[in-house]
Amino acid sequence: MAFTLEIRKKGDAPEIDFGTFLVTILNECGLEFGSYNDFYVLDEGKVINGAATLYNPDRVGRGIYLDAGNLRKGEVTVSYNIPTTASEIRDFVKVVKAIQEQLGDVSLCEADLKETYTIASLEKEVDSMIGASGAKLRSAFLQPDVSAPLLTLAKFPWMPDEETWKKIGAGDTMDVFEETLHEVQTEDIYYAKPALYRNAANGGVVAVFTLPVDCDACFPVEPGEILVAPGLPLGVKFDGACEAVIMFVVVEENRAIDGLYPYSAFVEYAKAAGAEPFDANRIRVPGLSEEEILAFIRSLEE
Repeated sequence: MAFTLEIRKKGDAPEIDFGTFLVTILNECGLEFGSYNDFYVLDEGKVINGAATLYNPDRVGRGIYLDAGNLRKGEVTVSYNIPTTASEIRDFVKVVKAIQEQLGDVSLCEADLKETYTIASLEKEVDSMIGASGAKLRSAFLQPDVSAPLLTLAKFPWMPDEETWKKIGAGDTMDVFEETLHEVQTEDIYYAKPALYRNAANGGVVAVFTLPVDCDACFPVEPGEILVAPGLPLGVKFDGACEAVIMFVVVEENRAIDGLYPYSAFVEYAKAAGAEPFDANRIRVPGLSEEEILAFIRSLEE
């Protein structure tokens, strides 16, 4: 569920290039940007067809989606997920205001209910928008099976574990939700996602995960437990039936440790080496040295 606002310039289309348009919004609102790959992991600083996800580095939430593919026609769409954080809703209104300042006289129309706004009326609705987001969040805890949802955050998908989800639900306000989303996305950690290759031998697909040496990282316990876009490369749906392997790289030396190794065996080794839960689906793997990785490889030969 999302709140989507369609912004259209009244009169002639604007004479403004997308680069200037985006940079002005980022500077005025203090935001950064990127675009999602096939696994909904944000590629920082990337734009696809005039669209990007914006986020506040000082209060990272679920991301503000900006589609300016029709900027030359004077049409821009912005949206935020529901529920999201109070800070992100305030940032959303700042983005809309920055867009209007560049385009001039515009109309603002909510996409689903076709409710119209002005900047002034939108600013007056901020508390109501935050309240609606909080109500959506609280409704999740009223279900018979209070299980945590898989959320698309600004930087990557995330499924809170049971303890974290209960902690969020126990709060009287959305503050715990907001603080948790920010903390989990600003941790200095590599969020692993696979590269997909066609297996020439059997026509199947191999999902290759990569672990940099001496780098804290998080990996799915089961490789099929990842969120994927509908149109993955190779025309396949990665559902865990693909073969999953892992490789290791020494980033500082720009070299790979020879070989592809069983993914499930690596997960078990990582757990024994001190990996802890990152969320309900992923583990946080402490930075493994090259010696530790070579020990894992040797263990497969025993």
